[in-house]
Amino acid sequence: MTRSPGGHDEGTGNTGISAEEFCPRPLESQPTWIREQPSQTIHDFVKDYAREHYEELAKAAKALIDRKLADKRDSNEEEVQAKVTCRAKDQRSLEEKLKMRNEERKQAHEKEYQTADDIRDDIKDLAGVRVVLYTPNEAQRNKVREVIRDIWGWGPEVEEIHHNGSNLSATNNTKSTYVRKHLDYQAVHYRTPMKEDQGTGTYSWKSYDKVEIQVVSALAHAWAEAGHDVLYKTHAYGRPSVQEHRILDALSGLIVSGDLLLEQFRELVTKRTYAKWKQPEQFAIFLEDVDVLERPPGPDGQDTEGYQKDFAQDGRDILFRFLEKTANNYPLAVRNTLRDLGYPQNPEAGLNEELQRFTPSFKPPEGLLTPLCIISRLFPKDKVKGKELVEKHDISKRCSIMMDALILLQTFAGSPDDAKTLLSDSRVSMTNAETESLNFVLDSLNRRDCLLEFGKLHLKHWEDDLRRAWSWFQQQAADDGSLCGLLFRLTAQIGVSVTKETSDHERMSKLKIGSLSRTNTPEEDDEEGGYQSGISDDD
Repeated sequence: MTRSPGGHDEGTGNTGISAEEFCPRPLESQPTWIREQPSQTIHDFVKDYAREHYEELAKAAKALIDRKLADKRDSNEEEVQAKVTCRAKDQRSLEEKLKMRNEERKQAHEKEYQTADDIRDDIKDLAGVRVVLYTPNEAQRNKVREVIRDIWGWGPEVEEIHHNGSNLSATNNTKSTYVRKHLDYQAVHYRTPMKEDQGTGTYSWKSYDKVEIQVVSALAHAWAEAGHDVLYKTHAYGRPSVQEHRILDALSGLIVSGDLLLEQFRELVTKRTYAKWKQPEQFAIFLEDVDVLERPPGPDGQDTEGYQKDFAQDGRDILFRFLEKTANNYPLAVRNTLRDLGYPQNPEAGLNEELQRFTPSFKPPEGLLTPLCIISRLFPKDKVKGKELVEKHDISKRCSIMMDALILLQTFAGSPDDAKTLLSDSRVSMTNAETESLNFVLDSLNRRDCLLEFGKLHLKHWEDDLRRAWSWFQQQAADDGSLCGLLFRLTAQIGVSVTKETSDHERMSKLKIGSLSRTNTPEEDDEEGGYQSGISDDD
């Protein structure tokens, strides 16, 4: 900044004030009230203190926490919202702290510092990391605690210290007359030695390395940065005035209230976005209220009826059981999927795109397309398919699984006749032997006895009857574009049926597709394996 001929500082509007005088200086610590020279032990320690080493140590600890915290979610399924910072003590601050601590030890009739190891054992925050939580509720704090313990272990060498203000004196000067009304600084401190295998990059591990990790709320962090040093380091800054005490005390009370409000706010947001539905009625209420199912106003500006018709009760109930089985029974999972499908602006395009994945082509009845597309989008990617499908089910269980899959096909197709049309489509590859085997599931009189495992002597016979149908369903499951494969995986892997508790009698009464027609000639059938119902290949 230059001074004008008239004596004005250009850019400030003030008269006769230099730039240095105009800009406030940062607060600097004044000479300590501990006037005596440091002891030889302290002098030597500070002289040999390698701050660069402790900076690298702090950075290494910060990097470990950053990596572990990345994408972590707490018990409420909320992402941990935190900022991690680090620092190492500078030499001046360290010397003043050591002289003060040595004086306190002397007054307490404890041994003064004799060696460098005495100092390292006493001062554990030469390297420090601070984890600042923006939503400091219990779930977030517990997740950070879990991360720290995962990195450094759960043994006694990892100290956990809870600071609630009572750990700190009002000041370090007996002449203070101010009585604090709030608890002031609140945090959890973890003190831990570094492990040898954590010495990577520019950090070179030393056997005496320790780090202190402070876990604080964002508001407490701001308070500490603004006034903690002034209030609790009177040896460096002098005794605060009563007015300074009062201001910081009032701010401390606001911070406690602010943290409580942030915690309550986060709980409300969590309930609205991640709270699990326990009953289908809760899911139904969500569908009535969620914003993305509100159809945009019409051309005349009038409100429209919304998209409630996109969720028929059958589809809604099946979808809820799927969400429950896959741990997606919370609002944000469904809302995000609806948005991916184009709601609320243009769901028709997204739904049709998802539907075109399936072969053969079909169109579900009104109210079933959206639930089917949500199931398709949210189906777990880690579930095995096809021949790798688990084979742990016994004969009767396999029969009930296939019947449930066919009932679901009947539901999403719209009717038994529509389901039969889909199964008979030329694009659905099925041999006569597989057709005969599937017919056993569809309408055999022996299904009831098989489901009930009636007649142990017939189990092998029924297993042969079912084997090719089960194998066909597995082949369908290996095809991402097969509707039958998706529904089979839905029943076999996820355990979803049309009704929550489906009895054998209900299965038999609900499955109305009937027998499928054979399409090949007997000669062609013989070439495919000479299948006769009830006769195995080994026979």
